[in-house]
Amino acid sequence: MLKTQVFADYGVVVQIYSGNTGDELPWHDHTWTHGHYVVRGSTLIWIEGKDFVGRRPGDPNLELPANIPHRIMIAEDDTVFVNVQPQKTIEAPPYKNAVLMVDGSVQEA
Repeated sequence: MLKTQVFADYGVVVQIYSGNTGDELPWHDHTWTHGHYVVRGSTLIWIEGKDFVGRRPGDPNLELPANIPHRIMIAEDDTVFVNVQPQKTIEAPPYKNAVLMVDGSVQEA
């Protein structure tokens, strides 16, 4: 199960996810673009209409476009990745182990 920590300040929301092989954020979309960085380990990302992309530490930011369904899966144990988006997209979120969905609901990760 993915573990999540969320921080919001200075106009930016940073979501830090950690987990093991096979843990994932299921297919979802939202009205904002967000960046994806891998801190440790590796991820696989599927973006609707494209082949999946693998990411590792040191790879440049992968920008996930607004309103396009995507899925993120951890490909190695002990992986940590970060998603970053403008704070205007959500209030400072108090939730953990969850994903904010396009309709504003929170889905347990």
